Amino acid sequence: MPLVWGILGAGDIARRHMAPAMQRAAGHRLGAVMRRDPIGAEQFATDFAIPRWYTTVEALLADREVNAVYIATPPASHAELTSRAADAGKHVLCEKPLARSAAEARQMIAACSANGVRLMVCHYQRFNLRHRKIREWAGQGMLGRIVSARINFSSFSPAQPGQWRRDASQSGGGPLMDLGTHCLDLLMFLCGSIDSVNAVVDAPGETGVEDAATLLLRFRSGAHGIVSTYWSARMADEVAGNAVELWGTEGCVTASPLFSKDSSGTLTLHTPRGAEDHSLSGGKPIHESVIEDFRIAIESGGPVGAPAEDALAGLEIIESAYARHG
Repeated sequence: MPLVWGILGAGDIARRHMAPAMQRAAGHRLGAVMRRDPIGAEQFATDFAIPRWYTTVEALLADREVNAVYIATPPASHAELTSRAADAGKHVLCEKPLARSAAEARQMIAACSANGVRLMVCHYQRFNLRHRKIREWAGQGMLGRIVSARINFSSFSPAQPGQWRRDASQSGGGPLMDLGTHCLDLLMFLCGSIDSVNAVVDAPGETGVEDAATLLLRFRSGAHGIVSTYWSARMADEVAGNAVELWGTEGCVTASPLFSKDSSGTLTLHTPRGAEDHSLSGGKPIHESVIEDFRIAIESGGPVGAPAEDALAGLEIIESAYARHG
């Protein structure tokens, strides 16, 4: 049975990545889209050959053909929309951050569990083939005991009037919420659970959220981790600078850029034997892998590739960081 998708929040991410993935992937079909603006909703439906468009959440959730919902609205509405979709019997794929708070995330997990539907987070970094290779190498012991993990996901993004990402009531936070959620999820995917966090979080005076955050982590394994996220730093090379590194007792690995949407980028394994280049020049769009994993999990009853419980753990870490610098 195919997944027939309804999109709530037909914005930039849905247009550039998710809707095209749903068009291309076997076993998936775009059934409906919802946007409050009727002109925008109709245009989006026309652009992607979607048979039905709506201007209210109620109308889309009442669509009997739709059996899965992709939520790409600002985080402030994630908890409510997920609960309503679950009550309507729809499976939910939600954009990151899963919610503005750990409490909201718990509400979402409980609602989907109570209604017997699946919930997955669009943490696409887990589906990057370079990152999967790193996880494979680490699991095989090729790096030895992991000592340190470092990740930077940043951009130079000056504040613009009307940005919902700069409104804490809508976003839940700044780059730590917007980009740090990806960083924490990827590091947990590669290195396991995190036991403790220290943080430096700085906010400029003219906005309600931080624009610079650095976390110092200790993993349950004993490894250390550093996460840095900025909206205020200019990098000489954004491709090389947005990277993840794992250092172990037998070798280390580096991969960049984090913002690749088709797994393309550099991947270098360093061991006492020398450096090995495993870079990729491109491939299957990552968002296709995300929705394919979701479909397989629904059909098989197995685990989803990016569980909401892991996203909840990341939100608890972010809340701890904010509390230390409230």
